[in-house]
Amino acid sequence: IKSATTAADAVSAGGCAEAAEAAALRKAVAEAPIVAARALVLGSVLSVGGVALLCGSMFYASGYASINDAVVGLRRWAPAKRQQFEKWIGLREYVPPSQHHEDIVATRNMSEDDELEYLRKKYFPATDEEQEHN
Repeated sequence: IKSATTAADAVSAGGCAEAAEAAALRKAVAEAPIVAARALVLGSVLSVGGVALLCGSMFYASGYASINDAVVGLRRWAPAKRQQFEKWIGLREYVPPSQHHEDIVATRNMSEDDELEYLRKKYFPATDEEQEHN
């Protein structure tokens, strides 16, 4: 069918079989973007849902009562596991020069609040004096 645009044109141009074939082809071409959009939506939903399910199950299995507890636990666990992995694959232990900085050494085992207080007193002593006068 060279220039048939409707089923009626196709029938007059060469028969019923060709008309049906042309109609099916037009229908398939018209539905292709819809099928592609549905596949994209389905893939996106499954991807986001799968990641959420995986994260939720990991949080549940970890036994932490809150997100805060999980973050604190992972802050301790992740660096130790990384170091263990690096030793296992044979990487030499590298300590960046910044780890020897006096502030890093002084705040190494402090809580976040203690670190902030230490840095505020060290670098902003004027604010302490202003608070004492008020």
